[in-house]
Amino acid sequence: MSRQKNPGCGEISFKKRAGYYEAGVWIDTPTGKKFHRIGRKGDPDLQRKYVLFCQEYYSTSVQPGETVYISTLFRQYLEKRLPRLHTADQHHVKTVMGLVAEKYGLTKVEDFDSVAYRCAQVLVAQHGERQKRPWSFAYCNKLMKYLRAVFRWGVGRKLFISANLMEIEAVEPIGQGDEQYDLGETTPRADVPDWVLKKTLPYLTPMLADIVKLIRGACLRPCELCRMRVQDLMESENGVVEIHGHKTARFGIRRFAAFTPAEMAILRRRAVGKGADEHIFSPRDAVQEAWDSYQKRCRTEDLARYAEEYNTHDLGRLLRRCLDRARAAGERFPYWTLYQLRHASVTENSRLFGVETASYIAGHKCIKTTAIYDHKALSLAIMAAEERAKREEGGEW
Repeated sequence: MSRQKNPGCGEISFKKRAGYYEAGVWIDTPTGKKFHRIGRKGDPDLQRKYVLFCQEYYSTSVQPGETVYISTLFRQYLEKRLPRLHTADQHHVKTVMGLVAEKYGLTKVEDFDSVAYRCAQVLVAQHGERQKRPWSFAYCNKLMKYLRAVFRWGVGRKLFISANLMEIEAVEPIGQGDEQYDLGETTPRADVPDWVLKKTLPYLTPMLADIVKLIRGACLRPCELCRMRVQDLMESENGVVEIHGHKTARFGIRRFAAFTPAEMAILRRRAVGKGADEHIFSPRDAVQEAWDSYQKRCRTEDLARYAEEYNTHDLGRLLRRCLDRARAAGERFPYWTLYQLRHASVTENSRLFGVETASYIAGHKCIKTTAIYDHKALSLAIMAAEERAKREEGGEW
């Protein structure tokens, strides 16, 4: 059984039951993927039933004057707008939709006012508090921003006329209003020591090892490396590559990454045999490498099941499995994430070249963001304390 990763109505899939296989379609709903049964495997009328289902599914739309519920709005957004968003944004939208739809799915859109929006804030904050790593205020506010974007999209498409949209926009973010939450900020990220990185590299897959080396060396965000295409490498000069679609691109800031000859060799090796518009790092390449390591041939239809572009969530899960494998082999070191590699690189650049240079390399919009990684103040305070201790031992005080 294969699930379609593309939002909307997918192809015919089969789900095993007691003694037979059900035929149906996986569709996106506000609460997640649902399997819609249309018949059994081997039914001669299965294709006709599938065509009728697709016609009914795509013809469903909001008619003028029809009452629009929250679940209806979410479904329209999933079908028409969500496929155009980036993979990471799709994950955030589905997360907040799933939380809100459970409680307000049957609520009319015109009844979803500022009071209901505040209740949704509490719902998101309480859910984030129960996570293994609690969500921060910033992430909860980010999810609510996606929810407001869904309502603005509905008004722009004239699905409804919401007089409460201005009320929703005026609600204070979590942590700045009168409400008190027990939700705390997440713990600051720590650098990945070099000895931990050296112990981990032998247990990583070949593609993940290359990604780790590039993030640690060039101070890239994981998403920036995932979005890099062969065309970007072709336009590079002297190891300098322009990064497109980065975090601060909406402010008109251009982002460049400088690679060493060894790092450029990794990128060129990964780009061999690919078109200009293809991604340098692809899950399909990783699957092909895994099959090659077993000296087996991978079928084209099997590769087609995997996406053409990595996302940060898939890379995080892959890294976690590799770390679990290393710890099962007897290695003892703390778990770490890909973004901690960037943190370590920014800290090193700040120590060697200063905060301002590290800010340009990291692509930060404001130098205050880079100042978080600058530990010179702490080191200077320690040096001053050591100097005072020497004077005390010498009897100067």
